[in-house]
Amino acid sequence: MANEPQGAALPASVATDTSAGTPAPGAARPAAAAPPAAPPATAWAVSTRPLRTRFESEQMLAALRDVAYRSGYGNELRLEVMPAGDDWRAIGWPLATRAEAERLRATLVERGLKAEVVQF
Repeated sequence: MANEPQGAALPASVATDTSAGTPAPGAARPAAAAPPAAPPATAWAVSTRPLRTRFESEQMLAALRDVAYRSGYGNELRLEVMPAGDDWRAIGWPLATRAEAERLRATLVERGLKAEVVQF
């Protein structure tokens, strides 16, 4: 740096407008960062149809719990009652694959309980 004359001009590709902190005209601009992509849905749930009262939903939860334990999902599933707008649903989740969720749903249907598979 001792050999460089004071006030030496920088090449246009490196020069910046210090007053605004932006690249000078003709200087390369960095590419805009793309927003991160949302992670793919990797879990599945089995949900009852919407029920009018929490009590009804808790009764369905008892049946869902029984079917889940008999199907071998005892401690693996989170079984709970959740609000759905003005209604309630009994839900069992997470299931790793859609096939597992469909098997559990089919078992519920055999017992006369309407259920659906939900991806999240």
